[in-house]
Amino acid sequence: MLSGGNPALLEQIVRIYHDTGVLETTDDFGDERWAVHVDKLAQVKLPLSVEDAVQARIAALAPEERELLERAAAMGGVFWLGGLIAIHRQTESPPEVWEGGEAEDVVLIRQLLTDLVERDYVLRLPDSTFAGDEEYVFKHNLEREALVRLSSPAGTRRYHRAISEWLAFRESVDASEEYLEMLARHREKAGAVALGAAAYIKAGDVARSRYANAKAAELYAKGLALLEQCDHADEDLRLTALHHSGDVLQSLGRNDEAYRAFVEMLTRAWRLDLRSKGGAAHSRVGRLYRETGRLEEASRQLTAALALFGQAEDERGIASTLDDIGKLHWLKGDYPLALEYTLRSLAMRRKIGDRRSIALSLNNLGLVHQDSGNYKGALDAFEQALRIRRDIGDLVGVSITLNNLGTVAQDIRDDKKALGLFQEAYEVAKETGDRNRIALILTNLGETHNRLGDSVKAIGMLKQAEDLADELGDRLGLAEAVRGLGKAYLARREYTKARECTQRAVELFSETESKVQLGVALRSLGEVTTAGSAGGAGLRDASDHLKRSIAIFEEVGNEVELARSCRAYAELLRQTPEHATNPAIAAEAKLLSKRAEEIFAKMRASAGGLGGEALFAR
Repeated sequence: MLSGGNPALLEQIVRIYHDTGVLETTDDFGDERWAVHVDKLAQVKLPLSVEDAVQARIAALAPEERELLERAAAMGGVFWLGGLIAIHRQTESPPEVWEGGEAEDVVLIRQLLTDLVERDYVLRLPDSTFAGDEEYVFKHNLEREALVRLSSPAGTRRYHRAISEWLAFRESVDASEEYLEMLARHREKAGAVALGAAAYIKAGDVARSRYANAKAAELYAKGLALLEQCDHADEDLRLTALHHSGDVLQSLGRNDEAYRAFVEMLTRAWRLDLRSKGGAAHSRVGRLYRETGRLEEASRQLTAALALFGQAEDERGIASTLDDIGKLHWLKGDYPLALEYTLRSLAMRRKIGDRRSIALSLNNLGLVHQDSGNYKGALDAFEQALRIRRDIGDLVGVSITLNNLGTVAQDIRDDKKALGLFQEAYEVAKETGDRNRIALILTNLGETHNRLGDSVKAIGMLKQAEDLADELGDRLGLAEAVRGLGKAYLARREYTKARECTQRAVELFSETESKVQLGVALRSLGEVTTAGSAGGAGLRDASDHLKRSIAIFEEVGNEVELARSCRAYAELLRQTPEHATNPAIAAEAKLLSKRAEEIFAKMRASAGGLGGEALFAR
């Protein structure tokens, strides 16, 4: 009745009865019993609310106990004996000779804590985060919060300063973003803003190193916000934080925020005429544009980056940008230029000896070889890259290369192997939290399930990929997902949905200026239109789509895709009524089939028996 049915208030009332002697705990041969002293009831004033009960509990503390708990409360819900000693000694004089051992102040603080444990204010934990220390936790957070509110601002700042100085010397702090963030928070509250910013940024680096990208983004934001409050900020630290913050934001698909971070990095680098830093900023903006399909804008940014790195004589930056430009040419379908830039980058990186970068260039070299029809070269490059990435623990790189090996397996029609590689890549990508990569792999998983005859599972995965790419603003990824949906709907003979998806893919690829993908999408649209047509205008539209596809692949020199489009157009011509009556139509179909077969024969020789004629069916 006294608690009104409130369990928290009831608990506080029982505690007050214990503290005031109304309830006494006795230990009778191992059985705990409570003795009730009714005569003391009249002396007890019971609380009317939980807040009243908390205040009564705090009022029951002796002055030295309350001061100790205020200091502990400044540390947090969890606190350490070592931190309390550091606060206590902040204003004390050391002994004339410090001989170590168990000092009197340590004995006193430990005894106070033992008493507070017995009275249910705090609990000692069996193990401590910091070796050789004692770790405690407040039993009731409401009491800790009340103690924080009751502490004076000046006293609290002194506590935070002592705690931060003590924490900075704990061995395990630098390896954990949790404890680095704690250090940063205490420094911030102590008024050491610059040191707090540095700790937040270091915590972000630790989170980023273990692919905790959302946490890293949060920590970088805190660190950058504190740097803004500094009269004399560490500008090198700020530029590094902006670079790394943009990187994790892009991995999370927060592309607008990533862009702002890179642009701010560029602005600050320009003001200080830091050309290498400016090159890095232009490079990252260029990659952002490239990955979201704005290829011409990406080209401008990467060209600027290459110029700045060259002026700064930054070999790593030059090699990185050459590789980025090579990938840009690969996306545009200009494989000779892509090969030239990628090989230049690989040679520079091998000279520098950076294994992570070597693996990146090898991976991009594999992409160029793959789309040029050199499957043996592609497999060799991808497998070298995968070995290095596994060896150095580069999970993002492992996911990327596994995915690329899966696409080679697709090309040689080993769909079961492709499925296994994509599934492994997906699991690794989930560990890293790279949402752009997850969307891409979901698309590839969906397309592989479709080829294996499971269109229901395919559509489910492709819709996930579509939603994720749309949310991330990744137009290339979105276009690939909806093109895959078109093929899955075609397999189910849902021609209207298939045509709508492939038409949307064509529009998206047209906007992104990615010629190879546009050519593939046009071929898909031609095939869908053919399948859903009863002849007449439908076949004429399909013919136009396939002719455009062939023209694009002739222009960019992609012979594998050219052969596929020639074969698709020959198949369309054979389905027309004129094929049987018009010798010119029959001759054109035969010529297209011959052209496709000649390309396939040349590519089979290059592939070295990796898949026979089925190698080129996509």
